[in-house]
Amino acid sequence: MNLVWIMVIGLALAMSLGSIVAILYFFRRRKLWVRAMLVCVALLLLCFLWSAWLGPHELTDPKELADRFELVFQFSPDPQITDIHYRLGDGPDDMVEWFRFTADANILESLLTDLRPTSEQEFRRLSGAAPSWWLTSSSDKVSYFFGSIRTRSGEGPQSRQAWIAYDHTTRVVYCFIHSLL
Repeated sequence: MNLVWIMVIGLALAMSLGSIVAILYFFRRRKLWVRAMLVCVALLLLCFLWSAWLGPHELTDPKELADRFELVFQFSPDPQITDIHYRLGDGPDDMVEWFRFTADANILESLLTDLRPTSEQEFRRLSGAAPSWWLTSSSDKVSYFFGSIRTRSGEGPQSRQAWIAYDHTTRVVYCFIHSLL
């Protein structure tokens, strides 16, 4: 886990505990409207921290990128797979993942075992809220695919749908994954 996220979690826990202690203290000493206001402020703070925790974040550490790649695609990224980018959008009951990496066509074939061709419009419609490094232009040399991605039993969500685009000119793979938790 990224050090920044560990610090954010620690700060959120400290602020939550501090808010609870303050609420308990002021419940004894203040008027009812002050107590209600303090409870509302504490709840708003907790909601803000929760939304920050669940918001999208990107991995930048090469080891974390390689670990996530292996978890999602069930094989380690070999030297032919370069320039990996990854973003996670996490919600209470689902998550979305965006990958971009450069790979040869034989690597693409290993990803396409359970995928079937789809249209560019379907790919773009379902991969919304994409990061800035995501697919930006369309080309006649791009193939689009859709299907399920296998997971090892007991690892992560069991329902994973994937949309993959492969640019034959630049050899860039764009992968969008939606998972129900």
